[in-house]
Amino acid sequence: MWVGYPDKLVPMTHEYHGHPVAGGTFPAKIWNTFMTKALPYLKQPPEPFPPPPSLYASPVTVTFRHGELERDNGVCNDTTQIAFFGGEEPKRVADCKPNEVEVPDVRGDTLVAAKARLAGQPLSAAIVYKPAEAGERLGIVVGQIPAGGVLSAWDKVTLVLPKPLHGVVPKLVGLQIERARS
Repeated sequence: MWVGYPDKLVPMTHEYHGHPVAGGTFPAKIWNTFMTKALPYLKQPPEPFPPPPSLYASPVTVTFRHGELERDNGVCNDTTQIAFFGGEEPKRVADCKPNEVEVPDVRGDTLVAAKARLAGQPLSAAIVYKPAEAGERLGIVVGQIPAGGVLSAWDKVTLVLPKPLHGVVPKLVGLQIERARS
């Protein structure tokens, strides 16, 4: 079947919704319209046939991670199948995790805010303490493990908080002497 202009040869580079006309666009729609009307006149329905096997390409399910295409390990999100020719498919297998979620950076957040952000992913928090340094604010997350990347949903992120070794000097500025002594 030929599809084109009747009086001259004109490349059809943008006639199909702004894209080039190809076999799966107007020609396929024309053929579908013709065959839909022709099929009732056949004595038996046509037999379905499988698509021919690709002799030179092999379809591989891949995902884009770490700046390159990698093979799907079976649990990746956002995968697609691509046919690769001559064994040129990616060799590296992606390190996707089941129910994968991004790990937010909660360093600098209060403990309450950090737990809320992790729960929203959903991830859970484990807390460890380190000796507080001079001038370090208590109750503020100063580290986390892992600091980023991805985990499976409900995995733990370890939050590091400073803890005073010898107590905390209370804020006495502005208090009356008796109240400050107590």
